[in-house]
Amino acid sequence: PAVEPAKAQRARIEPVAYRGKLRAYKDPAEAFTVGQWIKAQYAGDADARQWCADHGVEVRTMGESTNAAGGALVPDVMVANLIRLVDVYSVWASGMQQVPMGSDAVLFPKRVSGVTANWTGENAEISTSDPAVNQVQLIASKLTVGTKVSNEVLADSAISLGDFITEEFATAISGKLEAAAIAGDGTSTYGGIVGLKAKIGAGSVHTTGAGRDTWEELVAADFLGALGKLPRYALNGARWYISSVGFALAMQRLDMAAGGRMSVEGGTGLQFAGFPVEITDQTHSADTDFTGETIAYFGRPDLAGMFGLRSQFATRISTERYVEFDQTLFTGV
Repeated sequence: PAVEPAKAQRARIEPVAYRGKLRAYKDPAEAFTVGQWIKAQYAGDADARQWCADHGVEVRTMGESTNAAGGALVPDVMVANLIRLVDVYSVWASGMQQVPMGSDAVLFPKRVSGVTANWTGENAEISTSDPAVNQVQLIASKLTVGTKVSNEVLADSAISLGDFITEEFATAISGKLEAAAIAGDGTSTYGGIVGLKAKIGAGSVHTTGAGRDTWEELVAADFLGALGKLPRYALNGARWYISSVGFALAMQRLDMAAGGRMSVEGGTGLQFAGFPVEITDQTHSADTDFTGETIAYFGRPDLAGMFGLRSQFATRISTERYVEFDQTLFTGV
């Protein structure tokens, strides 16, 4: 008789005591899992290797070809938290239309204009029209990150190690994505990406009133003018995008002067003029004159841009590159 194949055991995570403050993980057990995997895979820790074997965390056999083969499979908890943190830190890029890419170059249709409706008399011929569509080409660019960690740190707390690597990688990746999504000019500085600032049309820009070129000088009409530029169909789901300095010195100042409550009303987070606010450091983020600069955006990223993903995050770790410094190299792609 046919025998049902044995089902793979799910990873068992026991409670992990930790008194420190985590940055990348909400659960110390997840940070501990990533730290144990790193120690087992690259620090040669026998106890960590046994722990990974007992808990269903894959660790490849160490050998001369391990690094050349491209490292090891990253634990699911690390990938999940990297993606979560990138979404948190890169508010504009993560909000764009997400497009999976099956190859390095992909074409997607873009609607330019729709069909035209006409009033038609009785027995009259119905006029027809065609929607205008062109194509957007997405070309994959490789985004990488790397850092060196002393081998003494590898031997220390697994929780701190997993938390540190994940936080640093996510912060670096999301910062580059955010910069490209907003300020990308198509050059290699931004991976060939063309961002919002270069593509937005003049008709979608609202200019502040004459002489109002600092946060403290802005009035409500400066922001409402931008709100009025957005088409009606795009208002549902629209958000403000502004730096923390601009939010505090302009939006919050105006709201407090009017006796409003924008910060925590209804538990919905930061708000202004009835719409959510996202904080980004890719707009003017200093308390200085901003003449000629874009200081805030209002709209929907999913209608403004596409974000193509060619492959998920992968990591490679080398114990030989900085052996003379007793350090281990961590890279991510």
